[in-house]
Amino acid sequence: MTTLAIFASDVERDTAGAAIASRHATVRDVDADLGLLAALFVGDDGVVLLDASPETPGSTIPRDDGRLDLQRRHLDRLGAIGLPTPHLVAVEREHSRGGVGLVDLIAAFAVDTLRPWGWSPRLAQLLTPLAERLGVDVQARVDACRRLGDKRATVALRRRLYGRDEAGSLDEFDQLGAVVVTLDALLVRWAVAEAAGDGLFVKAPFGGAGRDAVRLLPGLGEPTPSQLGWLRKTLREQGAVVVERAMARTGDLGLLRDDDGVMLPPHRAFCDSRGGFRGVAVGGDDITLPQRAALAAALTDAAAGAGYVGPCGLDLVERGDDAPWPVEINARTTIGHVGHRLARHQRVGSIGRLLLLSATDLRSSGAPTFAALADRLAQALPLDFDAGGGVGVGAVALAPPALARRTLPVWCVAKSSATLKQVLAFADENGRIAGGKPVGSVNSNGGTDDASMD
Repeated sequence: MTTLAIFASDVERDTAGAAIASRHATVRDVDADLGLLAALFVGDDGVVLLDASPETPGSTIPRDDGRLDLQRRHLDRLGAIGLPTPHLVAVEREHSRGGVGLVDLIAAFAVDTLRPWGWSPRLAQLLTPLAERLGVDVQARVDACRRLGDKRATVALRRRLYGRDEAGSLDEFDQLGAVVVTLDALLVRWAVAEAAGDGLFVKAPFGGAGRDAVRLLPGLGEPTPSQLGWLRKTLREQGAVVVERAMARTGDLGLLRDDDGVMLPPHRAFCDSRGGFRGVAVGGDDITLPQRAALAAALTDAAAGAGYVGPCGLDLVERGDDAPWPVEINARTTIGHVGHRLARHQRVGSIGRLLLLSATDLRSSGAPTFAALADRLAQALPLDFDAGGGVGVGAVALAPPALARRTLPVWCVAKSSATLKQVLAFADENGRIAGGKPVGSVNSNGGTDDASMD
């Protein structure tokens, strides 16, 4: 079996119906920075499509013919520690209307399986010529992705899981979530919640939880003009919003289903103080997840009900002594899936963290560039690898540091949490990343998802 894979950081927002003609410059940069992550999901004979679209106004990606060669050389170095080394093919995603020229890949590499990060409309448009040759019903895949990724599907999952078919009354605001279709109805719920001293978290049905949502905090009165503008726009374009009571949040977990439908062990995710996604634990964390079987069954049932086949996941938040709470379903590959793939190459007993380093980490570490920070981490965690046991210690950049513009994925492995705590002090804002355990921070629930990551 020869698999063709491609990464995309905007599956949810694209599924919302955003214009297919162009991607935001930030999205294009992230797609370029993280494109090599798709290599972990194909064999050495597979193919990864990388973005080689021409520079667009506002983008920081240069049109550089040497970029692909640098990525190939970097992939070869990853192959030296046992990671997959598939073929890399650059395609001008922004201007490949209908994937012109991609059909040649079937003949050149004998591709028989397509594995996009998620079946969003934009990736479907790109892959349609290949899909038609392989007998894949692209529209059915897109529709299933949309049904499962709709945040209203998460509300339905909670109600099935906890035995409630209908939302609660206004004086007993339903923590399971409510689907609201008018601004007036939302403002009524907001008045009830504020009177009780509670905040609301309002999400768009389609979109990243960290970006396509607003938090209404108690004591601040009516929503601000910008919040009202977002609410009106979302209601007009998507027809509804999902309203949830804000809750205390002490940690983040993920429960995933792999490509073949097998449920994976729960993993810990890491967020900053604002709820922005930072990374995931890789092996070494023995997590006891209350209601694990019921949560897994609920996710499986939701996927089956949507007609969805493929990788997906359920974001969960920890709430102190209460059972973890399901936040949202991800109808796509996540960074958590990447962490599980890396765990296959990590020595038993070692502790790993997959971090998405950002410009904030450059500032906090004092490193001038991503390449300088990657070098610093590699010196602090000198590589200890053997073919039989995998990586025991190391700081492995999963993409060329010299090409990183907005983010750099780095797999850090150590023998102890104490070592990780020292090495990752610059990135460990709330004390969770190194030890991997909650420390009592309180945030509004927003999921761990941002830009189709986790």
